Amino acid sequence: MIKNSAFFYIFENMAYYFNIIVFPFILCSLAYSSDSTNTKERLLFQPLLANPLESRVGSFYQFKENKLRLDIGASIDLIRIKKSNNDEITFGSDFMNYTRLRHDGRLKFPVETADYFFGLNGSYKTRLADQQLSFRLRVAHISSHLIDGLADSLTFSKLPYVYSREFFDLVGAINFDKLRLYLGATCVFSSLPKEANRFLPQLGFDYHYDIGNNFELVAGYDFKLLGNSNIYCGANAFQFGILKIMSNNNGLFTGLYYYSGKSMHGMFYKDYDEYLGIGFQVFFY
Repeated sequence: MIKNSAFFYIFENMAYYFNIIVFPFILCSLAYSSDSTNTKERLLFQPLLANPLESRVGSFYQFKENKLRLDIGASIDLIRIKKSNNDEITFGSDFMNYTRLRHDGRLKFPVETADYFFGLNGSYKTRLADQQLSFRLRVAHISSHLIDGLADSLTFSKLPYVYSREFFDLVGAINFDKLRLYLGATCVFSSLPKEANRFLPQLGFDYHYDIGNNFELVAGYDFKLLGNSNIYCGANAFQFGILKIMSNNNGLFTGLYYYSGKSMHGMFYKDYDEYLGIGFQVFFY
């Protein structure tokens, strides 16, 4: 037990210094030595439509719980290396904030909890047998915090604690004409509380169908096995609606959101959430 603790302590510190010192230095070196390429795609690997932990700018209302979710964040490809007509590599960063609000009427929405996600990413795109393949690796940190929307005077209705996870997140996808299928997994290498399961598999799909006049019908499904103390529970996320393509290939999505499974918010990670919501999202291509 002591040996395992020492191993994880060393590994966590190595990962920390790699993230804040070594990896940024590598990015700067690549940026200096590589040729910039102009492209209409802002991201080589587009965010997974239904995956809750993606870069989003938008909000949706949950009918049953009378709550609101507000997501603010972005993924950015800082370096793009074009190896050939079919092969590209990018390196970038992620900074996201996922908040849960409560509707109190009179246009008041107290914030109950916020989850902060930030990290580094690398993506690769190629073609194999006339099919486009893409991969994304993220090295990230996520932490969760209670906000004053859960407090009455000086007392929180739920006791706060430290929630923090550092992890690798690898996803591979195959792109067809309108459909993208993906498979991936998250490997947690540092966690508070300690009971988090280390390996969390994931699969899903994204679907885009052009219905004319710069409108698209879009749908996405994401499934994960989440768990703690070696007990797993499935989490289902679904998103469906209409996407209007605006200027510069950006877009505005309006549609439905569905989720069932352990809460995505760290302060409530033991709680089971199931809700249907309606909302909007700004797409950046």
